[in-house]
Amino acid sequence: MTTKPSLKDITNAIVQAYASSERKRAFELSCMAVTHTDAGHLQWLLFADSASGVELAGFDPNVKVALGAVLQGDGIDFQKLSAHWGRTVLYDPAFAVLQKEFTIDTWPEISTALSDPFLSSGLCKMMVTRPALEKILVRLRRFLLLEAYPNKLLKTKDINFLSALAQQCFLNEYVYVVTKEEESTVQNIPADDPIAVCLIGCYEPLSKKEIKPKLSAVAGYKQLMKIQVEGPASEAKFLPTIERLGNIADDVSKNVQAMYEQNPYPRWIYLPTSHKIHHGIKGTMLVGGCGTGKPLLQVAHAMPNLDIHAVDITRASISYAMARAEEHEITNIRFSQCDIMALDVLEEKFDFIESSGVLHHMADPQAGWGKLVDRLKDGGLMLIALYSTNARVVITEVRNYVKEKGYKPDIQGIRALRAEIMNLPEDHRLYAISNALDFYSASDIRDLVFHVQEATYSPSEIKKMMEALGLEFITFKILHPMLRQKYPNLTDLDEWDAIEKENPKLFYGMYEFLCKKKGEPLNETAQKILTEFLNLK
Repeated sequence: MTTKPSLKDITNAIVQAYASSERKRAFELSCMAVTHTDAGHLQWLLFADSASGVELAGFDPNVKVALGAVLQGDGIDFQKLSAHWGRTVLYDPAFAVLQKEFTIDTWPEISTALSDPFLSSGLCKMMVTRPALEKILVRLRRFLLLEAYPNKLLKTKDINFLSALAQQCFLNEYVYVVTKEEESTVQNIPADDPIAVCLIGCYEPLSKKEIKPKLSAVAGYKQLMKIQVEGPASEAKFLPTIERLGNIADDVSKNVQAMYEQNPYPRWIYLPTSHKIHHGIKGTMLVGGCGTGKPLLQVAHAMPNLDIHAVDITRASISYAMARAEEHEITNIRFSQCDIMALDVLEEKFDFIESSGVLHHMADPQAGWGKLVDRLKDGGLMLIALYSTNARVVITEVRNYVKEKGYKPDIQGIRALRAEIMNLPEDHRLYAISNALDFYSASDIRDLVFHVQEATYSPSEIKKMMEALGLEFITFKILHPMLRQKYPNLTDLDEWDAIEKENPKLFYGMYEFLCKKKGEPLNETAQKILTEFLNLK
């Protein structure tokens, strides 16, 4: 008789396959691991990591079972599962009815498909990032509002799905196209029963309505109230408590602030957390531009004895981060509203400074970077992220197209632009923007192609700025494992410039890199963060 491998053996095999860049093998093993009766956070993390970059064709029932198991967990980046979840919904025979025209006659079949918890779980925990699936959801939402509801087809058993769809629409900030008939109808629905409330929540935030949160005890409905009603209330609670340091002086910073006050970026619900907690790392950290705080809270959770000061120019973003910190019981962060150019008001210096995706939105990015350098301790470590000119060619083209066509950065303009792009042929150059995660929510796409200020760089240009600031490059934080293996000690950014020209999508996310003051050895805290937390040499 063959003995089944233990969960420990499967987990070790996943790690080995992943280390050998056998991504598909690691994913196959992860599908086994997450369905094991003792599977937990570590197996969920490995599953999410191995799923990224693995292409599967058609429908695989084993993958559906594995995804369904992981979607019941917590503490991972569910967005990494979006491609496989979306493919499953599109190709699973159980959801074939969703590809057809929705009619009252086929409602029983539709309702059966919508009752599958696999569908609701995914809608609650990740943004839909497939145009074909988005179009289905847009048609379905319209049918539910204009036909199913007035014909009293919707029952208590449908509340879980309706709540999940409302959560998806809230998560993407109502970026889906809406007809005039839908707008008129939803305004006239009385918010006096849970089904009606769910439908309203599919079109606008429930926090703006007078809602009785306890209309239903259905689990999905209670979660919807937590996300759409309790969440915004907790954010509002923190607004008057935010500490303000210095002034926001230049017009560019004021314009950027105004943009993010309207669209805090990015909106998120579920916090991926590390499996390993680094209690031995102690010291101080400054976050220059914390936004809504997702990466910040991940760092604070993983290094609970690190004292963190997080600043941002936008009160809406800070209050969002503060509410999420309270929700996750994270207490080692001090929040302040402060422009990077006003950091001189701080006397403290820090072991670790992080500023990701912020400097390139400033009027003078090098001057802002210099203000951060002034706050770096001797031997301190700095993590900076900047946009790549080569990687953002298509994004820049769309930004120029937005200006040329006069699209406004409001929800109507955003919906109109997205509809135009999604109706382009898939081989059209501008259609490529739909492959970006940021294409799928209002604040994300506004940040992506409607931003009021943006600069991009090459590695050589970054090198010149670093030389002027007295800094030296250490390594990239994010780099394909094969490239890290091929160029383990390459620190010359001019050489990286040549490598990127041969691989223009290499830094599509951003250049994320570590640096320090020239000629200084890293202090103990910085060294531990580099090697133990970031796992870099």
